[in-house]
Amino acid sequence: MTIQICRTGKVFHEIPNNWCQALRPHPSDEEGFVLIEVIASLAILSFAIVAILQMSQTSASNQHIAGQKIIAALAARNTMERIGVTIPISVGTQTIELANSNRAVVSIEPWTSESELSTATLNDLSLYTVTVVVEKEGSPALSSLRAVKYAPAIQ
Repeated sequence: MTIQICRTGKVFHEIPNNWCQALRPHPSDEEGFVLIEVIASLAILSFAIVAILQMSQTSASNQHIAGQKIIAALAARNTMERIGVTIPISVGTQTIELANSNRAVVSIEPWTSESELSTATLNDLSLYTVTVVVEKEGSPALSSLRAVKYAPAIQ
């Protein structure tokens, strides 16, 4: 029996002559991938791509909603600034048409406080609580205190 040094991969073995052929790896084992491996890697890759696409769609949707909320907040602020200038101060609730088919609900109520105010500071002033809500989901409600001075009527 002769002993031969046979190289299998990077390791050398001392084995009998007829076993050397059996220990050599087949060329098909060293090269390429099995079809199952390719299918599995494509499945994993497709799941990753679907997840990324869903995240980008959710991000775009959230960005659109945030933009709508900003527009509603700006419309509420603009309406609040118009009260007492182009929108008369009268006790009650009013609905005001805004741009882009939006509406603002303006509620004006006499101001009441638990603290006492001196009558000297209020002379001819009337205080009102003004609340503006734009009719959009998630839009803020703005509240403000307005002072109105009524001039005596000229006779």
